[in-house]
Amino acid sequence: MNNKKSSVAPYLIIICLIYLSAFMIISPTRSMEAANKSLIICGKIVIPSLFPFIFCANMFIALGLAGMLSKYISRLMYPIFGVSGAGGLALILGIISGYPIGAVCAATLYKTGECSKTESERLLAFCNNSGPMFIIGSIGVGMLKNYKIGLILYLIHIMSSLICGILFKNYSKINNTNKLPISRDECDMGNLSSDIANALNSSVDTILKICGYVIIFAVFTAVLPDTAYKKYIYAFIEITGGINELISSGINFLTLPLTSAFLSLSGLSVLAQVSSVIGSSGLSIKPYIIGKSLQAIISFSLTYIFFRLVPISVNAFSYNKEYNVFIFSAKELIFNSLILILVSFIILAIMMIIAKFFNKTK
Repeated sequence: MNNKKSSVAPYLIIICLIYLSAFMIISPTRSMEAANKSLIICGKIVIPSLFPFIFCANMFIALGLAGMLSKYISRLMYPIFGVSGAGGLALILGIISGYPIGAVCAATLYKTGECSKTESERLLAFCNNSGPMFIIGSIGVGMLKNYKIGLILYLIHIMSSLICGILFKNYSKINNTNKLPISRDECDMGNLSSDIANALNSSVDTILKICGYVIIFAVFTAVLPDTAYKKYIYAFIEITGGINELISSGINFLTLPLTSAFLSLSGLSVLAQVSSVIGSSGLSIKPYIIGKSLQAIISFSLTYIFFRLVPISVNAFSYNKEYNVFIFSAKELIFNSLILILVSFIILAIMMIIAKFFNKTK
């Protein structure tokens, strides 16, 4: 029975590939336009916004920052989320950066021995989130023409991920720490040139995989048949174009809750990116799928309740049907990334101060 069930997925993939190949032959212009547009998106948005964070995450771990954090904030992280203090790095980078930085950080923490397999899989369930530049900038300012709504959606997104993390505290009681490398508890600059080279190589490999998935899913969504359910299927597959399709088709009382849910669910495109990122680490993708599904339900509920309690006129949403995805220039994205990195250091410092206070009171 298990073999039969497991053999269904390859056939579904083959059917999708046949459909995609046939459409590219029948209508090459449409598929080429989608691929070309996604390449521009990768060059102007994906690489400038994600690559600096991926490199910084790899460098933070290589230099032993995760181990240093573990000594200070374990008293906060473990009681709340069931992970060591080293997981605080994945939590903060996942909140301020965007998909799939949280997964990159969780996988790297496991590979370097900073977190056990169980802890890293718990991190996957709630630390891989959409970034503020996308939710506030692209969706709030770009699609809805309303900064405040974008900010509310982002706060609900983070709140739902933290709730999900608390619920996953007791996920898998097995704490597999066997045969893990020894983690560093202090910053080591002895192999700085080697650490930079390794972090750069790893970051380039990761960003190329991400761009590859962006392109292939962009082409696939471009060939979807035009039906009444296309916007939902589109959003389930790829959130950027799908959410734009959902908003531009008309706003009702379910539009924002569904937008919030799809943001948390992340889509098949991000799922494929996460799967490729954690593939070599040996981590299971199951906690991520369960966690994002749970977060989507929580996000939908919180958003629905909030906008029922605080009703806003539909006129407030001057959505743009001719949505231009390039809300920020490349320079603005890089500058915002650097600002967010600075903010992350401030958050880390505050967490360390709070942790030290708890240590003194106990």
